[in-house]
Amino acid sequence: MTSKEELTKIFEKYTITAGMYLSRLRVSQSKVAYLSLAQRARLLEAVEYLEPKPAFHELVEATRDTYRQNSPHSSQVFRVWEAAVKCFFRRTGFYLNCFNGEATIDLAKTFVQYDRAFTACEVPVTYLVPLEGVAFCETRNGVNHLREQSINLGDFILRRFSKEELINLAGNRTNEVFYPYAVWDVEKLSRYWFIVIKSRKEVLGLGWIPVDFSDLNYIRRKSLPKLPFSLRLALYKLILWDWLPEGFQVEEWPNELSGCQWSELGICFSVERVLKSKNRLILEPWYGFCFPLRLEVNEDLIHPPPPAPGLDTLETEIRSGFEGEEVEWPVEWFELKDKPTAELEKFIREDLAVLDASLLEKWPFFEVALEYATKAFFTDPFDDAPQQLLWHITALEALLGKKEDEKLVKTMAGRLFRLLGRNTKEKDRIDYSFRKLYEIRSDLVHGNPWKNYSPLYLYLARNLARRACLRFLELARNCIQESRQLPEREQILTAIDQGCFEKLAGGGS
Repeated sequence: MTSKEELTKIFEKYTITAGMYLSRLRVSQSKVAYLSLAQRARLLEAVEYLEPKPAFHELVEATRDTYRQNSPHSSQVFRVWEAAVKCFFRRTGFYLNCFNGEATIDLAKTFVQYDRAFTACEVPVTYLVPLEGVAFCETRNGVNHLREQSINLGDFILRRFSKEELINLAGNRTNEVFYPYAVWDVEKLSRYWFIVIKSRKEVLGLGWIPVDFSDLNYIRRKSLPKLPFSLRLALYKLILWDWLPEGFQVEEWPNELSGCQWSELGICFSVERVLKSKNRLILEPWYGFCFPLRLEVNEDLIHPPPPAPGLDTLETEIRSGFEGEEVEWPVEWFELKDKPTAELEKFIREDLAVLDASLLEKWPFFEVALEYATKAFFTDPFDDAPQQLLWHITALEALLGKKEDEKLVKTMAGRLFRLLGRNTKEKDRIDYSFRKLYEIRSDLVHGNPWKNYSPLYLYLARNLARRACLRFLELARNCIQESRQLPEREQILTAIDQGCFEKLAGGGS
């Protein structure tokens, strides 16, 4: 077994040899920001010349001998370790920096980084998800401008990145030479707002192919596809905000509904009441922002970087640039100015602070409801309106339904109006609204076609599911603030059935 001291010497031997060789090949005597195509090809050719040499082979052997017993990596296969060592020198920018004229490279610091790369069991990771359809603006001197500051929402932030920031995040300069499949299109991405989440992920053992056979004989409920928990949690919080797209409006509310908000649909007034109004309606279906792709930046330096996703699915529109040229720009369905942005920040940081891993572990039914509500949120209402409505109804059933209940509709309608209604009129309206939605739902699941229902029914389903989730979170928040134990689902449903939810939420006996 090679000692750490011996490995250090072998490491220094190779890095000095490689550094001297690459520095002699520099086209320019000064550091350049971007390599030309010819320079990239020359660097790649030089690296492919260096890595088969005995000094590199010796470093791979010593690395395997040093770390195979005391790290997450137990493979004995030489080529697996060879690929990992290649990744380290390529991904860290060592080769690029030597070729590009870095004045000095701290070999001791580089070895510490090398040692950490092969011994770490987990590494930092940053997820970036573009918020398609959302723009945050601020007013300066009476004129709207794209907001420059990031929005801190506690567990995650919303922000835009400059092209240079994205280049550095993605490691584009290195990837252009060694991993062209991982190069980000920063020109397009710099125009989007992102959900940004910092987390940690387990390092995959060298040569391991993860296969889990433990659930082979079981059918599991499918959750949101391939999303880390930290990202799912951020989406749960964002979808609970009352997103209303530009086209979802009424020119003027009926007189008797003056001052009403869309969030009161199905509670203070019915879909039918709005449809019968003589006021002009813009009846696009309700929809939220889109979640088209996910970018990942990790510090696992001994595995190749993840591929850059294609951006063809991003929806754009043509705008005029600063010099009158045509520019592809992200669509904007939601433009949040100063006040709504501040309200969103307060809503997530304060009202939803209780929504975390601990709560979902204690209330697994609530995570099920949030998953269905999230699926509904991201279901395209133009292509699949029935599915969006069904997911929202299923979210309500996860909260308020009960197995083997022959009077399910009556039971759920009663629970919903007791949970959300503040007076007899509101309770009657909620009862009617839910029964109407469930009637549509029953038509669909029994094979009847979608009857071109008003788009308002999609928002009604969304509104009731969202508000029911918020009431459960209100209960959880009060329990935690008062150091009370969270009630079980059956206790909550019993309290609702008995008209005692307010007492349970407020801690009354």
